[in-house]
Amino acid sequence: MVYFYKKLNTIGKIGLIFFIFLNISFVFLLLSPYIPNLIGEYQDNLLLSHCNDRIQKYRTGNIKIKLQYLNGTPIPNYNLSYDLVKHEFYFGCNIFSFDSFYGADKTGYNESYRTYFKKLFNFAVLPFYWREYEPVQNSFPTENWLNKTIDWCLKNNITMKGHPLVWSRYYGVPTWLPLENNSLTLNLLHNRITKIVSKYKDKIQMWDIVNEPVHTHTFGHLSV
Repeated sequence: MVYFYKKLNTIGKIGLIFFIFLNISFVFLLLSPYIPNLIGEYQDNLLLSHCNDRIQKYRTGNIKIKLQYLNGTPIPNYNLSYDLVKHEFYFGCNIFSFDSFYGADKTGYNESYRTYFKKLFNFAVLPFYWREYEPVQNSFPTENWLNKTIDWCLKNNITMKGHPLVWSRYYGVPTWLPLENNSLTLNLLHNRITKIVSKYKDKIQMWDIVNEPVHTHTFGHLSV
């Protein structure tokens, strides 16, 4: 190849380099959709290669359980078994699709959703987007669904977070909100937050107070 290259004149050398460059570019163009997946797969395999070792090192420990009567006398020959029902590390996602599958072709979808959700997660995010939660003033059509979902999470020992209390984007603003009246809008916003948090204070201890505060606009000149 080197010998052939040396035999070419200047135009030939430029043409050969250009030809090689075009072919490399074409091959890269063909492979480009797959490159991120290949890199991601490599990184995933690298991360998971020592996963079990790290679980043993960082997420497990030894405990001693002492069984005794109220008077302090040890209980001999007692068989003990236990199951982990909740972990301190929260791992979850939104639960927006809970009981939302309808139709004959989706028979069993809701039950499968429940089964896999509680098997995979111990944390759930509940939707409190103002536009959907209160599409008409003082009307709350999603409350029954929310209450059913919350009760299921409590029953299955799943910690919940409400999302969001304040958001000035499309889903965060109902059409009836009088944005032109700053004082009234602020009062309605405060009233919404107070009512929701008070109503669910014994069931939901975590809230996204303001969603996307860095790049979202505010409600006119309100201080929210």
